[in-house]
Amino acid sequence: MNFAVIGTNFITDWLLEAGRHCPDFTLHSVYSRTMGRAEEYAKTHGAKHSLNSLDALCNCSEVDAVYIASPTACHCEQAMLLMKSGKHVLCEKPIASNIRELTAMLKCSAENNVVLLEAMRPEYSPNMDVIKNAVDTIKPVRRVSISFCKYSSRYDKFLTGEPVNTFNPGLSNGALMDLGCYCVLVLLKLFGKPNKIQASAVKLTNGFDAAGAILADYGDLTADLSYSKVSDSYNFCEIQGEGGTLQFGAPSSVREVYLYKRGQEKERIHTPAVEFDMIYELQAFIEYVRNPAGLEARHKNSIDVMDIMDEARRQCGIVYPADLIV
Repeated sequence: MNFAVIGTNFITDWLLEAGRHCPDFTLHSVYSRTMGRAEEYAKTHGAKHSLNSLDALCNCSEVDAVYIASPTACHCEQAMLLMKSGKHVLCEKPIASNIRELTAMLKCSAENNVVLLEAMRPEYSPNMDVIKNAVDTIKPVRRVSISFCKYSSRYDKFLTGEPVNTFNPGLSNGALMDLGCYCVLVLLKLFGKPNKIQASAVKLTNGFDAAGAILADYGDLTADLSYSKVSDSYNFCEIQGEGGTLQFGAPSSVREVYLYKRGQEKERIHTPAVEFDMIYELQAFIEYVRNPAGLEARHKNSIDVMDIMDEARRQCGIVYPADLIV
């Protein structure tokens, strides 16, 4: 399958590395706003074509699918333009700025008979199934703690006053959208939507939510989610049940999973993950293009995650330009 990529950052580097291990993936074209950057990136990764025009990308009949890794604020417009031209779209998380955009994107994919899929790594990690099966052995679950706190490599630049897209809320960026989305997705996949949530956030001077937390109430269990782009955490995530406790690593990749059954020794239960684990979402996307059966369940997860994040932002007063469009 011939792919084009939008975005020439480290996330795209990871996707292309995974693509090298996927026999059904071929990098055909690179799009960037500047031709010089497109040509440089295409040469580095062996793409045949370089483009700085989205119209040219839409009109390229040789491109079957496009991976979008631009800023979140650009996802909806770019994806809909491409889908209307018959391209399948694999869109980096979070798939949209809000539920309004996501709803429009899903409608567009249905109307044009193309596949739209959110590139959310834990959604496709084999270790999520390992965790889900292990949860049954420690029920009833009473407390869940999921954390993803990582000091951004670009935060120091922001502190010096240098404009940094990563810390620009105008691009629908924030700790919740960038990192917290993983925490929300893992929680929803394991336990479904909570009865209610309570959210809080720490904001920088420009309104960017640098860190935050969500307390989720399920009635018979509580869950706390924490995320930050200005501090590091080294703790494992935990699922605590009356029959034991599960621990797992960063919710972005879910590489390590340990089970502590009550009165027993610690047991390592995770499936060894491949180094470039974006191959799981890439393979899933290609299979959905061939056979879309089961795609609605993936869309439902994206919708539920966006619903939770929209409500958390509402409670915290986090507003993006995309939210002001009626």
